[in-house]
Formats: sequence, structure tokens, C-alpha cells
Amino acid sequence: MDSKYLIGVPEMDEQHATILKPVDRAKRVSGDEFEMNAVVMDLVSYAHSHLDQEEDFLKENGLVDFEKEHSKKHVLFRAKAMEIYDQFRDAADIDIKKKILYDIALFCEHWLIDHINVEDRAYAVLLHKKAKINRQ
Repeated sequence: MDSKYLIGVPEMDEQHATILKPVDRAKRVSGDEFEMNAVVMDLVSYAHSHLDQEEDFLKENGLVDFEKEHSKKHVLFRAKAMEIYDQFRDAADIDIKKKILYDIALFCEHWLIDHINVEDRAYAVLLHKKAKINRQ
């Protein structure tokens, strides 16, 4: 993962490095329907799993108010991801499925990178400030 996406929170940086792997895989998938189904499931389930873990992480670290607002953005992402997934699932033609999978990958990539750079970086700043205060 490009270091410009690191937020300085090791637990989340590790997950962010991993979350973009299924995105890259989805952009390179062949026309094999079984492979495409596996990739889309990996992509959607990992994104959901990461968002759940991130919300728990924020609560565990005392950022409950921040987490409430942050999780609203996650809800919107989940809804859009499921909407695109439903289009993928319902598509009858393999070429349409391939295009939708590519669209899912691009949507996830853009959303996640923006989310990491803006939203996640904001909670990282709060955690770093909190850590400084606790050390004093």
C-alpha cells in the first residue's frame, strides 16, 4: 500500500493495506463467472468486515461520538455496495457482470481511498492527541 494512505494507527493501517488487494483483484478478473462471483463476495465481505472492525475500534478507543458520525458514512457505503452487488447478481450476461464487477472495484477503491484520507485520518489525529494527553 502506498505510504500516503497510512494514518499512523497500526491496526487500521494493516487492514487498509489488505482491503485494496481484493479491489485490485476485481479489476483484473477474467471472464470466468465462478471467479467473478468469488471476487465480488471477497470484496463486499472484506469491506463490510473492515467497517465493522473500524467502528468497534473507535468505540474501544473512546471515540464514541466520532464513531456515531463515522458509522453513518459506513451505512451509506454498505447500501451502495449492496445495490451494485444486486445489479451484479441479477445480470444475466457475463460481459455485463464483468463490467459491473469492474464498477464495484472502482467504486470501492475511490470510496475507500477518500475515506482513508479524510475520515480515517481525522480519527487518527484524535487518537494521537488523546495519546499525548494520556502521556502527560
